[in-house]
Amino acid sequence: MISINLHTHTSWSDGKNSISEMLQSARAKGFKIYAITDHFQTKNAVEYSNFKLTVKEDNLKPYLNAIEKEAEAFPELLVLKGVEVDYYSQFEDEIQATLEKYDLDVVIASIHNILPDCFDNGPEFWEKTAASQGGAVMFYRKYFDWVGKAAKSGLFDIIGHLDLVKLFNKDERYFSEGDAEYVKTVKKCLKAIKESGIAVEINCEGWSKPAAREYPSRWIFHLLKQADVDISLGGDSHDINSIDANYQLAEELLHEIGITRLVYFVHRKKHYLEI
Repeated sequence: MISINLHTHTSWSDGKNSISEMLQSARAKGFKIYAITDHFQTKNAVEYSNFKLTVKEDNLKPYLNAIEKEAEAFPELLVLKGVEVDYYSQFEDEIQATLEKYDLDVVIASIHNILPDCFDNGPEFWEKTAASQGGAVMFYRKYFDWVGKAAKSGLFDIIGHLDLVKLFNKDERYFSEGDAEYVKTVKKCLKAIKESGIAVEINCEGWSKPAAREYPSRWIFHLLKQADVDISLGGDSHDINSIDANYQLAEELLHEIGITRLVYFVHRKKHYLEI
């Protein structure tokens, strides 16, 4: 098994287990590089969003201190301090001002919200967001536009679950990934990713979600490989049982695409693990 997980959560946000419990499980399962990346929202984002299971700025420093303290008991693990930032284009300046204050190893940018409700909470929330944007096509255009803006901002190290917008799109319920407009929209986003130098993760949780697909889709991974975009690996793990969930599928995908190294970050600087 590949011994790296750069996307995990604890009870500091929406995870089910403590930092210590997650690290114990990671050690038992043979991981060597392990990042704690709980959800983080800036002040205005917290006020805007209905998602409250997140680290807020007033407890970001205690959260990072807790990671450092708990990591002392696991010298065999390279434990990385991180956050998964809920990106909103309207709050970009605030995100930048906040992140500059803290000593972080890795920062993931993810988009769960366009409206105050997280569109990944259920099909009804996805449909509500789509309706607010004028339909599925306008929704995914807005989503990938925000992903591109997050990449170009220079504030982040990794794009999380790049095509989360397909979460409830099993059997092409809302749109087809083969449609010319969808392909065009994704390629525009990938251009921004390539130019920015940001990494994109294989998110192992995708296989366990309603669409039952890898994040991002295989055809997108082929384009990322062609563009020589750095790839990271994250379980998006929310409990001790999911730390290595779907890792076999991820390894098979990496082999299929021809990816031979994974990126990780220490003090926001890139390092590589050969696989």
